[in-house]
Amino acid sequence: MKNKTMILMTMLLTLFSITSFAQNAKGNKGNRKTVDTRVAERVAKMNSICNLSADQSTQISNLIATNIVKRQEAKTKFGKGTPELEKAHKEIQKSHRGQMKTILTPEQISKLKEYHKSQKAKGAKPGAGDDDLDVD
Repeated sequence: MKNKTMILMTMLLTLFSITSFAQNAKGNKGNRKTVDTRVAERVAKMNSICNLSADQSTQISNLIATNIVKRQEAKTKFGKGTPELEKAHKEIQKSHRGQMKTILTPEQISKLKEYHKSQKAKGAKPGAGDDDLDVD
């Protein structure tokens, strides 16, 4: 009787452990930032560098949101790590940069370029979303 109870307890403990690990794995993916949060963070970063006007802030916010959605759609369409995805991302980034240049003033563009130079001098690697700050 004692052995059966011990086996039953071990099985239950194993079952609950597996369930708990599975929930943690799913939970980590659920902690991803929403598009709105990522857009807000990137616009705030741009504003701190370039001192954007309210109109520019709105335009850049829409541009970044569109860029994020396009990149997600390309990832879904082509799959992660494929040459087609890389090509699509480069095309999206090229378009994005062109549109950024129409929104920002020449002075703001130069501030962004200086920011990028200082980041490279520090040895900082570009983070996710830094392409939104790039106009080169």
